[in-house]
Amino acid sequence: MQSRMTVTRAARKVVRSKPVELVDACWMSAGQKIVEPQTLHGPGRCNALYLPHSHPRMAAGAPLTGDVLKCVLKPADPKDYPRS
Repeated sequence: MQSRMTVTRAARKVVRSKPVELVDACWMSAGQKIVEPQTLHGPGRCNALYLPHSHPRMAAGAPLTGDVLKCVLKPADPKDYPRS
């Protein structure tokens, strides 16, 4: 298991190593590059060119990150499973 300090150092190294030209952007059909942060619901030019889409989970209020799931545990109750 890595120590927290090792993970922090690795994260800093990744940030320092990122090429400056690596940015959020989109391209117009004529080849012009538009550099702007990617957003789901924003007024950006890229959003006007390429309509953003949503996911049913986000429409239901889930966070933008896809790795956050929460469930509720409760004791099994036979009444929850009616006989057919």
